[in-house]
Amino acid sequence: MPFASILALTVTTWFGPAQVAFDATIPGNPYDCRANDVRVVFAAPDGHREERLAYFDEGRWKAWLTTTHPGHYHATLTRNGELVAGPAAEVVVPESARLPEGFVHAQGTRFVTDSSQPYFPLGHDLCWRYPDIPPLTELLLRMGAAGMNWARIWACAWDEKNPVLIRHNAYAPAEKGTWREAAPLGEFLPAALRQWDELVSAAEASGIRFQFVLFHHGLFSTRADANWNEHPWNRANGGFLDKPATIPADGCVMRSPAGGTPRRCSRGSCSTRWSGPMRSRRIRTGRRSSPGTMRWRPTSARSILITTS
Repeated sequence: MPFASILALTVTTWFGPAQVAFDATIPGNPYDCRANDVRVVFAAPDGHREERLAYFDEGRWKAWLTTTHPGHYHATLTRNGELVAGPAAEVVVPESARLPEGFVHAQGTRFVTDSSQPYFPLGHDLCWRYPDIPPLTELLLRMGAAGMNWARIWACAWDEKNPVLIRHNAYAPAEKGTWREAAPLGEFLPAALRQWDELVSAAEASGIRFQFVLFHHGLFSTRADANWNEHPWNRANGGFLDKPATIPADGCVMRSPAGGTPRRCSRGSCSTRWSGPMRSRRIRTGRRSSPGTMRWRPTSARSILITTS
């Protein structure tokens, strides 16, 4: 048997997810991953250890564990490599929580699951919610019932799913050109995060793997569907970016409250929050470098496909 065929038969079995939460007070901006690199260390009685990025949610630090090593874990919280004072957490990942398919991987020009089954994406580019259609959560459930397994959803400012900007209602011309809400630099809007919590739960319940469009292109474009002239991050509007080309490749930045140099904000703020509950996915990030092409860069988290539009 060819060596490539032997590799294709390799099966990895995953269990989970399980979640832990800590009531810990950590100074500074909880969304600034460089100042606050917060993680959870999971230690099993047999010496097996795993580490996961933590995310901040309504005053608590949380983390998800999906593992190939089921059993009992003692979980502790760390910040910048140092143990955070406070009680540890106990979590159990039972063998009954086996994920049938595991994660999805690229194998050559095709997709394959950890169970060595081919994965062919079939579904719709749901984009954003229009006023005359059902909620996207309902559409995901309908798609799953119809046997679909993939969707593409945008974090749009005009339907309140962008975590940093709430733009005008695109379907109310009188509101055009107004920004209803913008998160403080380096922070996220809780209402938008709640929407994504609901979408991820619906996708999980439907068996849908989805492509998370973290930022739509118009916000950082002066040509295609351009919204740059009204973007709050544009220096002309009091922001901190001189031109859209200065945005990092991952489309996510933050600036210190004192107005210092813009710094990158980890994609982990999004990927870590939603990686655990979504079954059978491996997360990758990328940006569209030219029409029809994508550059992929794997990250340490696993879950959904994150791109720009």
